Amino acid sequence: MRALLLFTILISTTTIVGAQDLIELKEERQGFALKAYASTFILGSDRHSRLIHASALPFGGPSLAVSLASNRLVHELEVAYWSWEEEDREQRRTSKEYGLRYELGTYLQKPLAEGLWLRLGGGLLFYRGVEDTAPKTPSDYPRWGRSTGVAATFIPHLEWLLNEHWFIDLSLSFGSVRFSVEEHRVDRPDLPPRQREFSNYNMILGGVRQLRLGLGYKL
Repeated sequence: MRALLLFTILISTTTIVGAQDLIELKEERQGFALKAYASTFILGSDRHSRLIHASALPFGGPSLAVSLASNRLVHELEVAYWSWEEEDREQRRTSKEYGLRYELGTYLQKPLAEGLWLRLGGGLLFYRGVEDTAPKTPSDYPRWGRSTGVAATFIPHLEWLLNEHWFIDLSLSFGSVRFSVEEHRVDRPDLPPRQREFSNYNMILGGVRQLRLGLGYKL
């Protein structure tokens, strides 16, 4: 509920702050668009699911999105997938995450420069994370984690028009609040089956700073 409340506040604040500039969208910005994104987590960001520190990841995390701009609002729906692997002397960890994000925003009335548009808004990301840890030492045990949750974030976009149809979209997701259900299991044969698994709930403010670079095509 807090995530939904924050999302509402972000959208309301964006509308109030830019009230004088946000009027009915120009015809050139209206209509459907398709996008392909690559993303990375920056500035010591935590990933959405497992809170693994990520400071300098290369661009990856492919995702596809479709957006609809009409009247004053822009709706965008994105399907995303992330995967990464970490290894040290003691263990090898592989993680995957699947996400569905809905964004609601609006363009400023005028471009910042020739062909450069600013879009402000917020989004809700629904995700499912899967993590498996394989130990390299005989004293440790295999473990896995599962995370299911929702993250609400503020997401400004910079769109650079290349021509009538093609454009580049650079966006930064930050100011997040996340709620998740965490499930864990450790395969220790010396423990009773019921004690090998446990779960908990998390509410976390901030932490996610995701940079996305996209190539879009306006239909």
